[in-house]
Amino acid sequence: MIDPLIRSLYAQLKIRTGPATPDGVVARTVEGRTLYVNTTPGTLSVAMPGAKSGTARDVLTGRKLPGALDLAGYGVALVE
Repeated sequence: MIDPLIRSLYAQLKIRTGPATPDGVVARTVEGRTLYVNTTPGTLSVAMPGAKSGTARDVLTGRKLPGALDLAGYGVALVE
């Protein structure tokens, strides 16, 4: 309910938003890498910027991400 008001203040207050994630997934970007954490028991899919060009990969597993990250329940991924 108050979310639209808060988001409307981001630019004025120079607040940068984090990566877009579905409900249940939290993410934080530090030094060019993004840590994704699924806080739910079910698998969730997260769209990966750069994945179409083949540049996104999970550092923990080494696998390239073809457009999206399928994050298992309570799973984590470190993407660069």
